[in-house]
Amino acid sequence: MTRLGSQEWIKQAFKAFQRGGIENVRVEKLAADLNVTKGSFYWHFANRQSLLHDMLDYWEEIGTSRIIEQVQAVGPDARARLYALCELTFSNAQLEEAQLDAKLRAWASTDSTAAETLIRVDKRRLAYVRSLLDDLSVPNAKHRAELIYRALIGEYTWRVAGNPPASKAFVRSTLKLIIHEIDK
Repeated sequence: MTRLGSQEWIKQAFKAFQRGGIENVRVEKLAADLNVTKGSFYWHFANRQSLLHDMLDYWEEIGTSRIIEQVQAVGPDARARLYALCELTFSNAQLEEAQLDAKLRAWASTDSTAAETLIRVDKRRLAYVRSLLDDLSVPNAKHRAELIYRALIGEYTWRVAGNPPASKAFVRSTLKLIIHEIDK
């Protein structure tokens, strides 16, 4: 029998979470889905709450830290990074992230640990967008960053409901409008 690492448990927990929310993340069910015993789970986690905590950490890493790293790799031009960030987060590839984001927000509405993580992630994401706007000397960067971020959350909600994603051209023209680059 192959020994699973904690990452496999976390990824399986997210699959269960995507299918049925946080109530669907159960040790017995995960073990059955992974075709292992519960003992394997307890090798990596003290209890279900520990798994849930690690799920939140993992989501923060892949949904924030890695995206920021990817965008930073675009280069030193803040405008190019801002467009890359928006195109990445509004892309078709992010539909699963949109669904996950909606479920995480629902979880956060009933769980203080999830809420604290979500608040921290939202603040970090907002701060990153604001830093890009500050680098571009965009007036009212704080408010415009919040507008961009709220538009992203709205786009996620829009897409989770089955609507088509915003086109690349729409994203670019909207971003230009928000950062006040109408004539550029």
